[in-house]
Amino acid sequence: MTISATQNSITLSNPNTGASMKAILPAGAKPANFDLFAFDHDFILNGTPMVFARYNGHLLPALGAEVITTHGIGYVERITGDRSVIVRIVDFDDAPVKLRSGEVSQKDYVARLSELFNNNLYLEATWLIARLGNTKANQAKADDLLSLAIDADCFEALVGDDCLGATEFAYGVAQAPKLRERKKSRAQLKAERKALEAEADAYLEDLECADFFADEVAECFGDE
Repeated sequence: MTISATQNSITLSNPNTGASMKAILPAGAKPANFDLFAFDHDFILNGTPMVFARYNGHLLPALGAEVITTHGIGYVERITGDRSVIVRIVDFDDAPVKLRSGEVSQKDYVARLSELFNNNLYLEATWLIARLGNTKANQAKADDLLSLAIDADCFEALVGDDCLGATEFAYGVAQAPKLRERKKSRAQLKAERKALEAEADAYLEDLECADFFADEVAECFGDE
């Protein structure tokens, strides 16, 4: 929901938490115009109504958007799900990560997260080949999975209510709600009513014939 707008940004609210956040509009974008497009949209770009992508009220940071994580400052390199993105850290936080085995630097910890992510991809790829067979099609699917591997300075982050501190968000074309089926004309309604009445009359005639036949049978053979 848009609650205010300026020349190059708008303030959006989260319907679940009521929290508001600033979203920078793409270059050349104009504020929403509900006189021109009478349905939900956040802004207009090149004459087309656009809406920021949302998942259960959450916005999704755009590709390349700067984000702030517990491991440091980075940018969104890839979107992996409705609420998850791959972040590349460019400025690691100085505070170490405390583990049961001791403390490690944020850089080393992110490298571990990256390795876990890539190992999961490898397991999925090998399971696909082992389970479904080493066909050309399955090998291509396995290669596609392995191509999603990330570098040691990247990790998969979950996007929460704060949207990782991003101000640039993914967006798409706003869709007008589908119109209800056009109302039928009086002539169409009248024709349909006549057809239903004709079917009802035919049904009643069949019942009358059945009753007459039953009476005839009873008269011939007598009721016991």
